[in-house]
Amino acid sequence: MGTGSLACGVKQVAKFYTFSIRGGYVEKAKTRAYDLAYKKAVTEGLAHNVAKGKANKLGKEAGKLASRKHKRITGPLIAGAWDFFEVMYYGGSLLEGMMNGAGTVGGTWVGGALGEMKLGRVGYMIGSQVGSWIGGELGLMAYDVCNGMRLLAATVVDFFNGGSPEQVEYTQEGTLDSVSDYR
Repeated sequence: MGTGSLACGVKQVAKFYTFSIRGGYVEKAKTRAYDLAYKKAVTEGLAHNVAKGKANKLGKEAGKLASRKHKRITGPLIAGAWDFFEVMYYGGSLLEGMMNGAGTVGGTWVGGALGEMKLGRVGYMIGSQVGSWIGGELGLMAYDVCNGMRLLAATVVDFFNGGSPEQVEYTQEGTLDSVSDYR
């Protein structure tokens, strides 16, 4: 197993861990709200069945509020930052890393939201994983398109300046010097 595979595995474990933290946070808020609502209803003299139903309703509402509060912040940011640093480690440019990271953040957020709507907590985890991969790939595709446009513009400028990218001249020191060195 190479270092790239190991780094990718660590990234996936870190993402699962942060998504698990989010789920645990929501469950804790639900349980706390349920306990408080149940105790309050019982002390008000409500029957246990009625108190339980009221507490369940309030627990679900508290879970929704906690989910909105903690909504998809830590996981996508960690995934995007990890992808950014992975690109930088392998010698990519700053723009490539930023676009890959931004695509990962967006894909993780959208995939997690769509998955959670369909399958709940498990859907969030699956959707965020798939969305992270798709978003990262879209970010890299956008980078490639931008880079291709930059190279095309440089070729057009070289053409109108009377040179071509294939024309290469050698300087006194024997290093390569070209019309299109600024690429």
